[in-house]
Amino acid sequence: MTAFFPNPHPRVSPATVAETEGISRWCVGDREEPNRQTRTDAGRGASDQKNAASSTITASEKAHAAGGKRVAWADTAKGFSILAVCLMHVVTMVPGGMDTSWGMVKLILDPLRMPLFFLVSGLFAHRVVERSLSDLWFRRLWFLLVPYLVFTPVIAANRLYIDGKLFTSPPPSITAPSVIPGLPVRLDLNAIVAHMDYATLAKAIVFGDPGLWFLYALMLYNVAAWSVRKLPAWLAVAVSFIPAYLGSVAGYMSHQGVRQVLTYLPIFFVGLFFRQVVFRLANHAFSCAVVVTTLSVFIVSEVATYALNRTLFAEWNDTVAAVTVGTGLLRIFAAIPFGIVFATWLSQTPLIAPALTAIGRHTLPIYVSHQAALAYGMFLLGGFRVQDAEFVQIFDNPQPLIYLGFAICAVSGFMFYGLGKIPVVGWVLYPPSLRPKR
Repeated sequence: MTAFFPNPHPRVSPATVAETEGISRWCVGDREEPNRQTRTDAGRGASDQKNAASSTITASEKAHAAGGKRVAWADTAKGFSILAVCLMHVVTMVPGGMDTSWGMVKLILDPLRMPLFFLVSGLFAHRVVERSLSDLWFRRLWFLLVPYLVFTPVIAANRLYIDGKLFTSPPPSITAPSVIPGLPVRLDLNAIVAHMDYATLAKAIVFGDPGLWFLYALMLYNVAAWSVRKLPAWLAVAVSFIPAYLGSVAGYMSHQGVRQVLTYLPIFFVGLFFRQVVFRLANHAFSCAVVVTTLSVFIVSEVATYALNRTLFAEWNDTVAAVTVGTGLLRIFAAIPFGIVFATWLSQTPLIAPALTAIGRHTLPIYVSHQAALAYGMFLLGGFRVQDAEFVQIFDNPQPLIYLGFAICAVSGFMFYGLGKIPVVGWVLYPPSLRPKR
C-alpha cells in the first residue's frame, strides 16, 4: 500500500510502505498496500470456520474469542483498516486528492492502516504454532493461496500498466468501441493479451509485487511463525526483526515489494506471541491513564516523523531507505497501542460499531476488488470525458472524484461479497477445504 509525499523524490513512507508519486494513464496512482480479509481464520471453509475459535480474552470484552465468537474490537479494527486502505487508494488516485482534507486524514492513518491489519491477523494465528506443517497447509495457507492466485494477475497487470511495464511492445491502443449501450469504451482484451509481457507478470505473481501483497505476506508470516514455534515468545519476536535488518544492510529496502513484506513481520509476531498483552490493553482502553499515554506517544511520534521527513530524510536514497526502516518500525510501535485503544472505542460507539464490525468480518471481497474497480471506473470516466459528456465536468474538482472513488469501492465490495455467496463460483474467495476426511 502506498502513500504520496509532497516532495519530488519517490520514496518509501516511514509507515514502511513504498511510495512513488504519479497518476496513471487510467488515473489510478497508488498500489496497495491491504488488505486481504483479516478474518479470524480468513477464507476458511465453513467447517474450518466453526473450529477456528479464538482464545480467551478479558472479561470486559463483549465478544469473547472462546467458543468461536467474534472479538468486537478486532472486527472493528479490520473494518476501520480496510476503509483506510480504500481511502488511501482513492486520494492517491485523484489528481489533487492529497491536497484535500481527505489527504490529511490519509496521512494521519498511515501508521495505523496496515499495522492494525497485521496485528489482528497475528492475534488469531495462534493455532499456527500448535499445528503440523501439513495441517498448516490444509487449514490456513490453502485459503490464502487461492484468492491470491485468482486475483493477483488482474491487480498486478493493472499496476504494471500504470508503471509502463505491462507490454513487451505497447499496442496502438487498449481501448475499443463498447458493445454495451451507454458505455463509451471497453478494454481491447485481444490487444492486451497479444502484447502482454508474461514474464514480468509471472514475476509479480511469484514475488507478490505488484499485486495482493498482503495475502502474500500472510502466507510467509504463517510459515515463519510455524518455524519459530518452539522458541520463547520474546526470542521469536526478536528474531522477526532480523529479516528487515538484513534487508536494510543489503540495500534492498528501497524496493517496495521487499520492504513491505519484511517490515510488518514484527507486528504480526507481537500479535501472535503476546496476544494476551494486546487483549489486556484493549480491556483498559477507557482508562484515563492508558488513553493519555497512548495518545501522547502517538502524537510525539508523528511530530518527530514529520520533522525527520522534511530534514534528515528529505533526500531519498538507499541509505535513507535503510535508516527509515528502523524509524518506521518505531513509528508503528508508537502508534499501534493507540490504534488498539481507538478500535476499542469504535467498537462501543452506536451506529459506527455495527457498520465497522460488519465490514471487518468481510474485508476480503473489498480488498481483492476495489483496486481493479477503481481502475476500470476511471477508465470509463476517461471515455466519457473524450466524448464530452456534460456530467463529467463535476469531476474536474478532486472532492467529487474522491466521493465517486468511495462509491466505486463500496459497490465493488458488495458485488464481490455476493460473489462469495454463490455456490462453486464463491470458491475464488473462499475455497473448499482440502483436509482429508477422517
